[in-house]
Amino acid sequence: MVRLRRFHAGLLTGLLAALCAALGYWQTQRAVYKTDIAHSYHAMTQLPAVPLSNRVDDWRYRRVTLRGQYAPQYTWHVDNRMRDGRFGYEIVSLFYDESGYAVLVNRGWVVGDPSRRSRPRIPPPDTPVSLQGRVYVPHGQRLLLKQDADQQWPRLIQRADSELMRRQWQAERGSTHDVFPHIVRLLDNQAGGLTVGWAHSTVSSTRHWGYAVQWFALSSVLVLLWVGRVIYGRKNARST
Repeated sequence: MVRLRRFHAGLLTGLLAALCAALGYWQTQRAVYKTDIAHSYHAMTQLPAVPLSNRVDDWRYRRVTLRGQYAPQYTWHVDNRMRDGRFGYEIVSLFYDESGYAVLVNRGWVVGDPSRRSRPRIPPPDTPVSLQGRVYVPHGQRLLLKQDADQQWPRLIQRADSELMRRQWQAERGSTHDVFPHIVRLLDNQAGGLTVGWAHSTVSSTRHWGYAVQWFALSSVLVLLWVGRVIYGRKNARST
């Protein structure tokens, strides 16, 4: 009976140690992933801005120039965007670029009414403008909540999903006009721009490295406790 209990205790300790080690490894993978994102972002910030008519293999984080005019009647309010503890929206407006693309331009964040009785009305300029922004391509797939097909403009959506917005706009117009496949986030001090300061520029892997160290340390402690228990048990057995 005693041996069986020791076996079960050793098995449980081994499983917990393996689980902690696996979690530590997963955190190191997350840290490497975040580091790669930061390096990619930094590399793209060193490249000059290009028009959308250029052929580019990877648009993620690429700085681009737009010339054309907003279509203010086609605007989306991305719901429940929090900044500095305040409720608000990100405002995405359609932009007709001289490249021939219709572009989904994220103009930035604006504070909203927490009671949701009203939504902000901040129309963009109605004259031709030149803009600079950065292409936003999300990493991985995210859950997309079902949207109300009967909404009026400006549309209220849960996430800035370029494919969803393209479908909504083309369904409204009955148009097959080419839409640039990614959202362009405006840089500072652009015509029609709001509060920007996009979060992807502050990606850090430090937290994940810290978690990894904690999980590996806990796994090591469990192994040492198990080894100590085994050694103590053998000495006890010899003395008796």
